[in-house]
Amino acid sequence: MSHAAFLRAITDSPDDDTVRLVYADFLDEQGSPGEKDRAEFIRTQVRLATLSETAPERPALEDRENELLRKYERVWIGPLHDRLARGLARWRFERGFLTTVQVNAAALANRGAALFEVHPVSRVRLLEIGTGAERSLARARWWSHVRDLDTGRTAPTFARLEALLRAPHLTRLRALGFDTSGENGPNPILPNLLATSPATANLEELHVRDRRRDPAELLPFLNGSRVRLLKLSQNTLTQEGLRALLTSPFAAGDVRVHLEGPRLGPELWPAFTTKKARPVVERIGFGTRTQPAALDLPTLLSSPAAANLSALDLGETKLSGAAIRELAATDFLARATELRLTRCYVGVKGMAALAAAPAPNLRKLALGETELKARGVFKLCDAPWADALTELDLMRNAIDDDALADMAGSGRFTNLRHLDLRVNSPDLEGCTIAIGDRGVMALAAAPNFARLRSLNLYRTRVTARGVEALLNSPHLRLASLELGGYDLGSDLPAVLARSPALSRLTALSLSFTPSLGGDALLPLAESPHLSPLCRLDVRYCHVSDRVAAALAARLGRRLENHPTVETW
Repeated sequence: MSHAAFLRAITDSPDDDTVRLVYADFLDEQGSPGEKDRAEFIRTQVRLATLSETAPERPALEDRENELLRKYERVWIGPLHDRLARGLARWRFERGFLTTVQVNAAALANRGAALFEVHPVSRVRLLEIGTGAERSLARARWWSHVRDLDTGRTAPTFARLEALLRAPHLTRLRALGFDTSGENGPNPILPNLLATSPATANLEELHVRDRRRDPAELLPFLNGSRVRLLKLSQNTLTQEGLRALLTSPFAAGDVRVHLEGPRLGPELWPAFTTKKARPVVERIGFGTRTQPAALDLPTLLSSPAAANLSALDLGETKLSGAAIRELAATDFLARATELRLTRCYVGVKGMAALAAAPAPNLRKLALGETELKARGVFKLCDAPWADALTELDLMRNAIDDDALADMAGSGRFTNLRHLDLRVNSPDLEGCTIAIGDRGVMALAAAPNFARLRSLNLYRTRVTARGVEALLNSPHLRLASLELGGYDLGSDLPAVLARSPALSRLTALSLSFTPSLGGDALLPLAESPHLSPLCRLDVRYCHVSDRVAAALAARLGRRLENHPTVETW
């Protein structure tokens, strides 16, 4: 088989890894160093796709993935037409190939064919669906390659969405997300469009973002569909509509439902608690308008519909400490994989109650702005489930170097990959302490944090000394580091520029730091260690034209120097 024949086979069978691995063997047989490296990259990413976040072999494979992509990404992507290159906002290699793009709709309509000819792209997220773009998009033959389509949050009109879903070649779609909140009201034709469009015949995942639409309106389509995951974000929920959804033929199948705000109040509780409700609700996210006094969590969490609930986002509900302790006493935590309590009052007593609860499956925990302070962090370190966490948010909690040093010395958090510590400083109202160099240096010296990949220190008080310890840690291998929001000092650019560990960073944020303006970041722009994979955020730093040009030449679209409308 030729390279082109392998590409066609991979495009035709995007879920089959066998053909990708056979192609890797073929590349090995060709013998050139570049082809052998591409073969290794394919095998590495295919293996990573099968591993959990806590798999022991993941760190080494991720490091090798980064090294190969850093060296070859531009070669493997190949030349792109200028218009397409300017419209391409984000992209991702998966299982060895470029498969996911976030792109301007007009650029894709005009130059998309060239992209699909040389890459097995199967996931597309559209940006800025302007007038007329949907008609030329709908005629494209490359839609036959697309399995996952999201129109983004640009709120396309119903007519534009209809044009896309009527595209004659969009016949292999498995996942669809759209936002029609820009319409003056819910369009009654949408359920019929979903039911009659060839594009949705084999749909397995549907994500609807529409604050005016009752999900019950989708049942004529859902009841006869193959959809197994339904995500409803910012939709209008009524007791009657939610009850109809939870007791429908659709819910009788092997399905999962995610509900995200804007208001889940007591008027909806009877829909969850009705005996005929199916246990399909997997995730619930309460919106900002949910009143804390209306949240009867024990009733909700023990309801038939929530029997398999594993992810709960209570952020912005401002639950009291008593309510948090009530939550800790339910059996939800025993099955929870994700719990978000941002801006609830957890405090020391609430953290002690949560730490004592059995939560063996908990992976993601958000405790931002929950009045933990150092004593609450000490309680967190005592939690038997702390080693299972992969993501932890402790932003805006008035914690200091002592709390961070306690985390570092606890021997816990051995699987943590993402840690958010931003705004633990006097920038937080009423706070007189801060996370500084001593705390992050303790973190850098802690072998239990060896899996940490993403660290947010925005608006703390860490200086170049602490950053140098993080980059040159014998244990940490950071891929994402967020700084900024305060005076980082004149020596930070040189510290970043001279560290070989800079090459591992695929995300570095220095935004809102005027002290790094002008030519201050020139050493970073000229560093041999700055990776072409690095998404560098220097917004509101006011860098000079010289520095902006030098960084753009190194990073291209990955340089963020101006406010952006949408992120991935």
